[in-house]
Amino acid sequence: MRLSGEIKEQSIFVSLISSVHDAFFTPKLPPLVLQSKPIAVPDRMATQRSSASTAVAIGAHVVIILLIALFIASQVNVITRPRKTWQQSWQCLLLRRLRLSFSRLGVVEGSMTSPR
Repeated sequence: MRLSGEIKEQSIFVSLISSVHDAFFTPKLPPLVLQSKPIAVPDRMATQRSSASTAVAIGAHVVIILLIALFIASQVNVITRPRKTWQQSWQCLLLRRLRLSFSRLGVVEGSMTSPR
């Protein structure tokens, strides 16, 4: 058998069949032999944390969250609806009353023709 620089690839069909075969019929492997030994390490969660460091950490987080909230609040522009003047309010009321009276008379909006 002669080795050349060529790499032979499997066809897609052969690769699919071998993948399905490996998925359903896995080959038996020899048992795994572990040679490592566990090392005793101290439990870092067993140490008691001082209440002063806890208070400083909570305070720092609260200050940072408040600074972020203030920054966001300063960047947000609230757009308010302009208030109507009393003249605009009266005009709206007058137009509503006219539409109501025309609808009671049976006149449909847009049906009236302008005089020529």
